[in-house]
Amino acid sequence: MSAYIDLYKVQPRGAITASAVIAKAAVNRSTFYDYFDSMASLQRAVEDDLLAAMHDTAKNALVPDGDLDITALVSQTYANHGELIGLMIGENGSASFIARAKDSLKPLVDKALPSAMPDAERPYIAEFVTSGLIALYARWYSSGKDLPLAELAPFAQSLVLSCLDGRRDSQALQEDFGATERCLKEDGRAARIKPAEKPREKRRPCRSKRPLPKRGSSAE
Repeated sequence: MSAYIDLYKVQPRGAITASAVIAKAAVNRSTFYDYFDSMASLQRAVEDDLLAAMHDTAKNALVPDGDLDITALVSQTYANHGELIGLMIGENGSASFIARAKDSLKPLVDKALPSAMPDAERPYIAEFVTSGLIALYARWYSSGKDLPLAELAPFAQSLVLSCLDGRRDSQALQEDFGATERCLKEDGRAARIKPAEKPREKRRPCRSKRPLPKRGSSAE
């Protein structure tokens, strides 16, 4: 597999042939096919090994219900697998590898999120953090690693924490808004309930004090 990785560093993934790998590894063709049925199976084996190693690294860096130590995750991942990951997620990378890497890392990120995070939101946040870190690393690698790793790792940490802090602020705003809305509703109900009015006294019709003329007599 090391022969395949060496070739991968200098040419596109799809251009690598079994003959080139056999020549690079200096083995017989029969030996190659004793281990791999095709180039696809060789590529899959390389991905499997890298994903297993990345999972172990992330498992050691991320503490369940901890502080989500992205600095350690980024630093240890690069130290152990940096160049190969850069190839796998770069311009000539593998879409299947990226999808499988997300599926492998998301459960670990989810467990490392604060326990107070709502269950319904956790998968979305884990997806956001995992996808963001992979995209960040791909950008860094394609840019020739223009930032020192000592700056990249804490930078990634600050981005993730700002996302989580922003979500907490949003939750607080939602709670404040909900409380304000409840108060307004209660005030509105109170305004619609008027105090009971006292029944008005019936007014007697006004009667003239002057006596009415008797029948048969003329009014003065």
